[in-house]
Amino acid sequence: MSNCKIQVRPYVNLACTFESGGVNSLAFVDESKAAAADADTSLWSTANFWQVETYGGDIVIHDQVSGAYTAAPVTGAGRGNQKERTIGIDHTLTCQVDSIKNNFLYWDDLNIATNYRVCWVGDDYSLLFVSTVNARITAVMNQPQELASIMAWDVTLVWSDIKTPQNYTIPPGIFN
Repeated sequence: MSNCKIQVRPYVNLACTFESGGVNSLAFVDESKAAAADADTSLWSTANFWQVETYGGDIVIHDQVSGAYTAAPVTGAGRGNQKERTIGIDHTLTCQVDSIKNNFLYWDDLNIATNYRVCWVGDDYSLLFVSTVNARITAVMNQPQELASIMAWDVTLVWSDIKTPQNYTIPPGIFN
């Protein structure tokens, strides 16, 4: 085990460009369809991959959402002179999705589903992020007290994997 050096890939310099935060769109991709895209990663950036099944249950897209992604390390005991080491990462994506009326059963179905990977669009609709494993989906209705407010679904997506979400070029014409 003493010769288990990790080869770290080179860091990619942004050359003074700016990547904006925020979640613009949210998508759920069935695990079998996601596995096909993992086998051929070019599919994640191909419009046809998204169009064939959109809204058919294998892929569900919500455009114009607001949200944020965060992650927290899961640590365990280290070895040798390393006090602790990262053994996993807990990922959380939170979004607000509009349209309460008539969507209770839809969200109830997703709340008990265990077969969806999470995808989201950020950087002002220019970057697609894909979770590496299936996520727990929790959607609850948010009805603020103020009259000058908007009802929405607060959607929390949680998954655990040591791998960070992968990013891909956004497929043309799918998210807006």
